[in-house]
Amino acid sequence: MTSKRTIIELSEVSVDAPLADGARAWVHQLAVFSTYEKAESLVRERITKDEDSGGIRYYVLAERTLDVTRLDDLGDTTILGADGAVRGLIHGAYETPWGGRDPETCRFKPGQLVGFVGHVYRVGVVLGLPPSPAEAHRLSGITIGDDCVLIGLLSADGSPETSDHEHPHEAYLFSVEHELPEERRAALARRFEAYAR
Repeated sequence: MTSKRTIIELSEVSVDAPLADGARAWVHQLAVFSTYEKAESLVRERITKDEDSGGIRYYVLAERTLDVTRLDDLGDTTILGADGAVRGLIHGAYETPWGGRDPETCRFKPGQLVGFVGHVYRVGVVLGLPPSPAEAHRLSGITIGDDCVLIGLLSADGSPETSDHEHPHEAYLFSVEHELPEERRAALARRFEAYAR
């Protein structure tokens, strides 16, 4: 019997300042490594002292198990911030039963404005947190894939009357500390209020 062989794919994700909903995101595949330590070492080399550019940068260290037939065996993903600190760990076994997350341990709360990066930078409002341990026990079908935050978005015209939403892990979320037009803040607040009813 052979042991599992893994690699680490290292990517850098960035959005240049000024941050605005819809700003272009850049994803750079940097390298592939045989160990997490080697990938982390390259991240440390890329960190500079003047990181406060007003933009966003983070690193994705995705463990990939070779020669697997099930996608939930791919491995864990670690997200490192621009300073090299761990922002979160995302387990790859999406279908593995999961016990939920205590709401007190969540970095963000319902109603809070957050930004995240997909193909573009998006600004949204937290509508819901991952299931709590009590919910996970009651539902009994909760898996690692459910460890996500429900984010409400606005439509292209800025209307809160939309069903647009995303389910990112909190490791990918950032507090909105940049300027945001007051009408957009108000529309996101209405989006939250409509959901909370």
